[in-house]
Amino acid sequence: MRLETRDPRAWESIDPFEGEEERREDPLFPWLEIPSTPADAERCLPRVGELPRSSVRSLVVLLGVLGLDVAKTWRWEERRPEMERRADVILSRFPDGTRFSTNLGWKGDRPDFYEQGVWAYNSFSQYDCDAGLIAVNDDEVAVFWNFLST
Repeated sequence: MRLETRDPRAWESIDPFEGEEERREDPLFPWLEIPSTPADAERCLPRVGELPRSSVRSLVVLLGVLGLDVAKTWRWEERRPEMERRADVILSRFPDGTRFSTNLGWKGDRPDFYEQGVWAYNSFSQYDCDAGLIAVNDDEVAVFWNFLST
């Protein structure tokens, strides 16, 4: 979240705010706060919930669609297989045992984010709405986020 490290596999990191005025004024933009100690991380825990791995693919795809709503995605059924293939490539970097969490609310033990979409969230950013995925394993912490301004 602090953008202080590079991906251990040399995958490209995308920072749409790099060089933007907001980032020059606030080096943590768009985040409200960034946990930097174990106590900070503990304070953030109530704002996320752990997901089963079986639900993560639909969340990764959802984070990449307009408005976080597959129903509004042009030619969704036609595009879905390729979007899922790309999500699988991203998820392949995380070994078994990786823990996944999100700031989105969901229903059921194994949510399908295509079916239930976004109906609740705990914001981590300065935007009206944000949605994300945090992946944690012994080697890394990865953050995938979508920022919406409504």
